[in-house]
Amino acid sequence: MLSVILAIPVNAQNRITLDEAINMAYQNNLDIQKQLAIIKNAKTDFDESARLPNPSFSYSREDLKSNLLNYNEWSASGSLPINFLWERWSNIDSKEKSLEAQKLYHENLKWNTAYQVREYYYSLHSYAELSQSLENALVRLTNLSVSANHRLIEGDISEYELQRILVELNKLKATASEIDLKKT
Repeated sequence: MLSVILAIPVNAQNRITLDEAINMAYQNNLDIQKQLAIIKNAKTDFDESARLPNPSFSYSREDLKSNLLNYNEWSASGSLPINFLWERWSNIDSKEKSLEAQKLYHENLKWNTAYQVREYYYSLHSYAELSQSLENALVRLTNLSVSANHRLIEGDISEYELQRILVELNKLKATASEIDLKKT
């Protein structure tokens, strides 16, 4: 019951709302589209089961002649299967329950799809915020490393302290790259 979620790329210029993302996922999810077709077939089966069976009617006529007499013979008959009286209601109930089950399964697919889209949407939003925070921190740490380099030249800090700042800066750059990869 794993449903297919389309990855919806979100560019800074083309932001979409959560509702738009969910609607796009509904439209592009093959499992949901298949389920809609199954519901349509189940609805057709239900409508068919509710119909009364067609009666059949027959008529025949025969003209008979003999030397002395002319006469006609005709017969008419109609039939309607009577087993529909006891089979029809159980068939209707069965088709109705089947249709209900298909609709519930469709709703379940929609809920699961919406949940997955929400999860991806919010994680993307969180990654974007985290990425922005890391970018701000990188700018500050880069400025700090430049200042630390000047202070090293002036003799205010040791080489070890500068190396420590540069190591932390590189760690933060690696984390920022990782977040950017997860964001896309």
